[in-house]
Amino acid sequence: MLIIRFLSKHARHAERGEHVVLNWAYGLVQSLDTKVHALRHDDRPQWTSLRGLDQLHGIGHALGPRGIGLVATYLRYKSAIWFQMLATATERPGLSSAERVLAIFDALDGPLRAPSFRGCPFVKGLAEFGPEANSPDVQATIAEYFKGLHEFVASLIEPLGLKKPEKAVIQVLSLIQGAIVMAQSTRDPGIVEANRDAARLLLEDGLAS
Repeated sequence: MLIIRFLSKHARHAERGEHVVLNWAYGLVQSLDTKVHALRHDDRPQWTSLRGLDQLHGIGHALGPRGIGLVATYLRYKSAIWFQMLATATERPGLSSAERVLAIFDALDGPLRAPSFRGCPFVKGLAEFGPEANSPDVQATIAEYFKGLHEFVASLIEPLGLKKPEKAVIQVLSLIQGAIVMAQSTRDPGIVEANRDAARLLLEDGLAS
């Protein structure tokens, strides 16, 4: 109830524009993640932390459309963190085209091993904010994220010149999401490496055919 009262008091920040809301939501989520009832910033945010989304799920319904908008803002921030991480990993100098694809898994390895890892916030959002939740902004944000991920992987697959590039994109995407789900459910530190090896084999097979 303390969190609900805090948000109700400060929800007026949502009326000040996207930039202010983004900063406010970021500070809010980090404060929820650490169970500190004050806004603060963290120098190393984890895109995979779900405590903030769990809290915002209840808050979104409690505050109505404004709260749902806050959830969408949170997910947009997490999307930006995720794609920045992928860009940094895949654009390192000296990587071959195939290695750029595999670098996605290298980027995943650290976050998925972190104690704070609680799964993919976008998969969580699909479950919590489906059509029955009447949250089109959240649904659109999640759809945009998965579309962006598909396009990102496709842009890395294209230079390989595979005969069936779209099939390879779907396979790599399945390995990415599979690694995230398996890492959450099993806490096996070898999950990402195993899926990276599977991605390497399917790319080698596609290049050889």
